[in-house]
Amino acid sequence: MARGDGTKLPMLFVIRGASGGRIEKNEFPTFPAGHVHAMQNKTWMDDDVWKTYLRSLLLPMFVEPSVLLLNNLFSDESYWIVNEELSTHLIALPANATSVGQP
Repeated sequence: MARGDGTKLPMLFVIRGASGGRIEKNEFPTFPAGHVHAMQNKTWMDDDVWKTYLRSLLLPMFVEPSVLLLNNLFSDESYWIVNEELSTHLIALPANATSVGQP
């Protein structure tokens, strides 16, 4: 993922396991700095992981109001977090629109 100016954003690594478990407690501190790590039982981008992504990764990156384009993701809470906490506009693209908008 990158900003409009080409600046690359840190990555979010979703790791299979229980939140608060051995991996999170013992291994997270050894992971490279600058990226965000989240635990999820099935390695899915669920609501909790998405909130971690928004608050831990994107929030520090936005220094002024911005536009966040998302494909195939809808959540009322996402709109609230993005608008209120990130001072950013969220635009959800229609499902399967990625192939239409890419060069």
